Amino acid sequence: MVDDVSNSAVHEAYLAIGSNLGDRLANLKGGIGRLERLGAVRVLATSSLYASDPEACEGGEFLNAVVRVHTHLPPRELLDAAKTVERDAGRCGASSDARPLDIDILYYDDVVASSPVLTIPHSRRLERPFVITPLAEVCGDKIDPETGRAVYVEVGSRLLSSLARVRCVAGADWLLPRSPLF
Repeated sequence: MVDDVSNSAVHEAYLAIGSNLGDRLANLKGGIGRLERLGAVRVLATSSLYASDPEACEGGEFLNAVVRVHTHLPPRELLDAAKTVERDAGRCGASSDARPLDIDILYYDDVVASSPVLTIPHSRRLERPFVITPLAEVCGDKIDPETGRAVYVEVGSRLLSSLARVRCVAGADWLLPRSPLF
């Protein structure tokens, strides 16, 4: 079950964030800042910031990153908070529309679970070049709970092909200084 976790414990999660509409950097900073102000997360680390062409959606070039966070929220509540922040940033419409902000839960502790609205780990976490490149940077030797292998091993075989499709545009300090948006 996706929400079979304690509300009082601290959980580690990895979030993929992206934007390809409007002031993309401000959208990313504002989205993470909003999650923090809501008390949903506390940022522990960020990957570098990567640019990539959109895949299966409208709009211009994406900015993408992976953020490692602590949260007291169960997975479904974390997802609800992320979707609220996306809507506050102006996301609406179909999954193929351009996105001012997109937030996905990649990992939540070592949970492996699926429901009609949330699958953890994210089902496409190891397939998308704009996710696996920053994921490899932030996860280090984290063991993927589905495969039982270190993330860098899972990502390693896919990383070379993904590097041709994404480019680093800022170091891991892109989130600083924090934006007071939303």
